[in-house]
Formats: sequence, structure tokens, C-alpha cells
Amino acid sequence: DGARIGHSFGSMVQVYREAHSDMASMVESAPAGEHDLKLIQAIGVLDQCVRQLEQEVTNSSAELALNPLPFVLVHMDCQPQNLIFAKKPGPDTERGIPYANLQLSSVLDWEEAAFADPRFELLLLGRKVCANVQQAQALWDMYQQHSWRSKCIHLGPIHPWLRLETVHSLSTLLLQSMNQGGRSPWEEKPDLWGKISREFQ
Repeated sequence: DGARIGHSFGSMVQVYREAHSDMASMVESAPAGEHDLKLIQAIGVLDQCVRQLEQEVTNSSAELALNPLPFVLVHMDCQPQNLIFAKKPGPDTERGIPYANLQLSSVLDWEEAAFADPRFELLLLGRKVCANVQQAQALWDMYQQHSWRSKCIHLGPIHPWLRLETVHSLSTLLLQSMNQGGRSPWEEKPDLWGKISREFQ
């Protein structure tokens, strides 16, 4: 259904619950000793994180923040390596000032694009491009001001969405560690577990 109508905060929480259930079932049905204690504990922590998101979805105080905005086309991987910029002619360019008069020329790699709440795009920029929570909050606030002036749209607080993105990263990385898709053939397990440990921090 999500593929037809768009992805929202609530629909993604359901996806993460299903992913956790699948991982727990795989661990329970596996031969003794196939999965180490570290993985079992991580899946247990993921369960707690998903429960918190489920509570936020049902919490009336969070309703305004989590209700879907009008769905739009989102790129879902809008990082610097997927952007091509070009210099626009101007006085700063002629004086040799670096990065002056840059404008976006192309956006590459649309394989993860979706029809979804626009806050997903904003959130991924905050998590993957911004250096810290303060920068992510500044970006969120800037988008909020523009959205309110142009369409009277209220984004709500960023923090529930940051928790959602953390659960997304944990779910993806844990599935990779169990050889369930992702980049596991190209990524060593110690590197993968390093990423998982950073998410727990």
C-alpha cells in the first residue's frame, strides 16, 4: 500500500516492526551458535527502539508532528557525491573566488527515490550531510520558515524524525550483518559492526 499512496512516518514504523520480527524469527530458527550474542542483543535493542516509535505514533501530543504532509517525489540519497554543480557567470567568479555563484546542475542516482512525506528528504540531509544536530536543526528551521510562508505547513519538531532515521539505519545495518541484502558482499563485518555501534551511541 505504501508504494501506491506514499510513505509516511507511521507506515515506515510498520516496516521497521516487520523487519525486526523477521530478524527475530531468523535468529530463533537458526541452529545453536550460528548468530553471536552481539547480534541477539542488538536485535533486542532494536525492538525497544521500534516500541518507542510506535508509542510516538499513538501519542496524541505528537499527532501534529507525525501526520503526513502532502506526498512529493523525494530522492532519498541527496548527498554531495550525487550532486553536480556548475559555476554561473558573475563578478565573484571572474575574481577567482572559490565556490562563488554555484548553482545545482544535476542530481544523480535516483534508484532510492520514492513518493513520500517531504520530511524524509530533509531528515536524510540532516543525518548524512550536516555535521551535527545543531546544523540539522538549523536546516529544519529554515525549511519550516519557508514552508510556513509559502504553504502554511507546520513540520513539527525534528527529534521524532531523527529517532526514525536511527531505527532505519539500525534495521538496514543489522539485516546486512545477517546477509539479508544491502552491501554485505562488499563490506567487511568489523566495518559493519563499527557502523552499528556508532548508531547505538
